[in-house]
Amino acid sequence: MRKIQVDNAFEEALEALEQKEYEKVRLQFENAENLYKILEDTEKESQCREMIAIAESEMLLEQGKMQYGAKKYLLARKSFIQAKNEFKELGNAKKCLNAKNG
Repeated sequence: MRKIQVDNAFEEALEALEQKEYEKVRLQFENAENLYKILEDTEKESQCREMIAIAESEMLLEQGKMQYGAKKYLLARKSFIQAKNEFKELGNAKKCLNAKNG
């Protein structure tokens, strides 16, 4: 497998993240992570894991917004708190504030 093919897969996963296709994102980054592991590119492998965590946090935030819109306030609060905690772990202060403010 060539590195350029894996890099292209990584870029496709980034595009899916921008499109908020979170389930697809997770699968694509997991696939890229495994391929980078084969290529022994530990830096890119680590980036894939971080992007998976970001996608999961984004998914929780979106879930909270949907729950809030459906007037399921307790569930929304729980999702916002989980998203906030995950963003905090990632060191993403801006997203942490967005999760807090819903």
